[in-house]
Amino acid sequence: MPLGIDQQVGSIIWSPLAAGRLGGCYRRNNSMPQDGRVARGGAPVRDNVVAYERLYNIIDVLDEVAAETGKAVAQVALNWLLQRPTVCSLVIGASSEEQLRQNLGAVDWKLTAEQMQRLDAALVAFGICLQGCTTSYAKDREDAKETPAGERLEISFRFQRGGIASSQYAIWIEDETGKLVRTLYVTSFTAKGGYEYRKDAVPTWVAKADPKNRISGNIDAFTGATPRNGTLHYVWDGKNNEGMPVSKGTYMVFIEGTLYWESRVVFSAKLHWGSCEEESVLVSSRYYGAPSVNKDMITDLKVFHMAK
Repeated sequence: MPLGIDQQVGSIIWSPLAAGRLGGCYRRNNSMPQDGRVARGGAPVRDNVVAYERLYNIIDVLDEVAAETGKAVAQVALNWLLQRPTVCSLVIGASSEEQLRQNLGAVDWKLTAEQMQRLDAALVAFGICLQGCTTSYAKDREDAKETPAGERLEISFRFQRGGIASSQYAIWIEDETGKLVRTLYVTSFTAKGGYEYRKDAVPTWVAKADPKNRISGNIDAFTGATPRNGTLHYVWDGKNNEGMPVSKGTYMVFIEGTLYWESRVVFSAKLHWGSCEEESVLVSSRYYGAPSVNKDMITDLKVFHMAK
């Protein structure tokens, strides 16, 4: 699916409930439903290759969200899928009119951003790959699942792709001396060599991160394909690029976007890590060049510091 995001190709999801396994009937300490596809031998994935403990962990989180929304577990699972990048439609199946009506109830409403993040965290933590996610993104989501009350920095913005010579961006954290502490994300074109012949591709991050002298495995930890249009979310868990917790103090978060050729924008925000205050962090912006093309590539930027 990262290729689909990069090439702007949609996808249609077949068997979105995993032959009913995500429908809410498969639970710990319960016998397998004898009227389901799995028991009848009609499931596309054989039962003996399914990691059921992993499945039950995912259903635990689906149960929590279903209780909050007043929706069925299957409706929550389908709604989550419908909000994933590249997903255009789902191929659902039903063995009864009642089941069909329930599945159709997955549309015309949306999970909140916070609920989507919790489901993302559960699915990454239990080993299901998300489209477009990087190793760093998955690790952050896993940490969020294990320590939901932990201190973190949440970043979100609306992203609009441009055409050629555009759509590159990077997100990183610096300490108060200006040293790069952690790269949260950078588009793969830039990180994996594009900076050498596109000098205008997020040059501030390139100068700080020095990707030329990084081994490819390190770069893979925080890079990914250019995402599709929509709202993007990133989380900093207070760790540096080596995975070690940072000390309390003042830090800066930067979001740099190449709008069109040499035109770019750099957003910055100061935060106090280790503070007990939960706050919306004030964001400043600076534009370079004459951004008349694709100037709305990054909008509605929000940075929120969540205390312990």
